[in-house]
Amino acid sequence: MIKIRKRKIHLSLRPSQILRKFFFSSKCSLCKKEVEEDEIYLCRKCREKIEKLKNLHVRKNIYYLFEYKNDIRNLIIDYKLNGRKEIGVFISRIIEEDLKKIIRENKIDIVVPVPASREKVLERGFNQVEFILDEIGIDYKKAVREKDTLPMHRLSEKNLRKINIKSVFRCEFLAENKNILIIDDIITTGTTVEEMIKALENTGKPKNIFIFSISAAPAFYKKYL
Repeated sequence: MIKIRKRKIHLSLRPSQILRKFFFSSKCSLCKKEVEEDEIYLCRKCREKIEKLKNLHVRKNIYYLFEYKNDIRNLIIDYKLNGRKEIGVFISRIIEEDLKKIIRENKIDIVVPVPASREKVLERGFNQVEFILDEIGIDYKKAVREKDTLPMHRLSEKNLRKINIKSVFRCEFLAENKNILIIDDIITTGTTVEEMIKALENTGKPKNIFIFSISAAPAFYKKYL
């Protein structure tokens, strides 16, 4: 079963947070109001609002906590596109309990975050899903992304999405007879997850494959869930 370490503990503002407070926006990522001294990018009211939106949706082997719209959509976009790791720390705290429970109950052997493109990692300076797992203290194995692709939301036709992502992932570890948990921040259409499953099955037949996403787009959960 996968090893879960103690999560990182931040007792006070880190140097990077202090620099951000001094040089960058002091307004809340969502409501745009000024934040307090001990807050980074999210005011207390918006943090509480996001926490109340959390609801673990389960259908067969698929789990997600939020619908990818409105404040959740804006929060994830700000976290990824603007490299605001403190938002990632906040997200890690609100998903930690549910994620650890899923790992325990399904006796997960291997956690695999969906790899971001090399271009995006270089642009942001980090992989958004791996950063959250590191914060929580969950060990994972990395899949390889063989090529960069177009963002899925830019492709409206299903066939184009499939061609765009086809055979893009490769796993260098054995999935044979293992309980696998694939983790992503957003499931938009399900096409990316399908390709991840194929990459895992190419190394051997897993015992079970589960999917956990922080959020799911309406196009996905209305069709599949």
